[in-house]
Amino acid sequence: MSRLALMLLCLASASRGQMTASGDMTITGQTGMGTAVPQATLEIKLSSADAYTLRVSSPNGAPLLLIDKAGQMGIGLVPSGALLDVNGRGDASDIGLHLRSGNSSSTVSSSQIVFAYDSSGTYRHSLRTRAAGGQNIGNAVEFYLWRSTGQPSTLGSMNVASLQASQSVSSASVHILPAGDPVYELVVSNGQTTGAGKVMAAAITTHSRRELKSDIAYFSDAEEKQAYDETKDLRHAQFRYKRIGPRGWEADPGAPMARGLIYEDAPDSIRSGVGKSLVVENRLSNLEMALKSANEYIAWLETKISELEARK
Repeated sequence: MSRLALMLLCLASASRGQMTASGDMTITGQTGMGTAVPQATLEIKLSSADAYTLRVSSPNGAPLLLIDKAGQMGIGLVPSGALLDVNGRGDASDIGLHLRSGNSSSTVSSSQIVFAYDSSGTYRHSLRTRAAGGQNIGNAVEFYLWRSTGQPSTLGSMNVASLQASQSVSSASVHILPAGDPVYELVVSNGQTTGAGKVMAAAITTHSRRELKSDIAYFSDAEEKQAYDETKDLRHAQFRYKRIGPRGWEADPGAPMARGLIYEDAPDSIRSGVGKSLVVENRLSNLEMALKSANEYIAWLETKISELEARK
């Protein structure tokens, strides 16, 4: 096409306010839509009559991507108040949002979602995920909070909670202040030792209703006497919890002294099946049976004393 023909085409397009291009088009330089002085490679400036800055539609006219004049974006729908509004259908196996910046099981340096306090990006909390291919342990969604000792612009580094797979393939765990690998559905640690945290609750017990239980078998007198003997022989100790160091578990001289029992010293009746932990519910049951056995013995002694006094 000659330069004259091209010039006439441009003039005709300008006079009609419309230009049609068939085939590939290459634009060198900045392009402005609605502005004669673009400030970017592509700038779209709205007029007061425009409802959207950008609209991408499907063949039937349904909105695929919309950006309105308030800067709100809708994907698959008209934006409805959020800066980003995504329309997905979970029941139809749609994925509303797919983030691909996770971590391997050996690192948690990448954040998939960051929550900042303000537009300057300060006091940022972080949500990170870990994935370990071919195994259960290491798969987790972890929550990091900005900590007061950090600079306002630093990313949150205090790992306060982790939703992760347990050592049992069929189980999962909520791990508070995670340290080490959890073995129960709920583990409360102190950030240094697995399970060394504290729980405050109004009541801690197992479900007690008969309708929730089967294979009920009451303890015999001999078993209650055994519980008394085991409770009497408990060896209480004071100790410090170790912490996880570069080479594994190591002593922590600065940790506070704690009181309790040592797993290896405790009877089987109060040991858990996993985790080298002692079951509080079993300890309470043993204590109650021990008190019952002791009361029965006291009652027997009182009867004997009464008989001796009567003889005297």
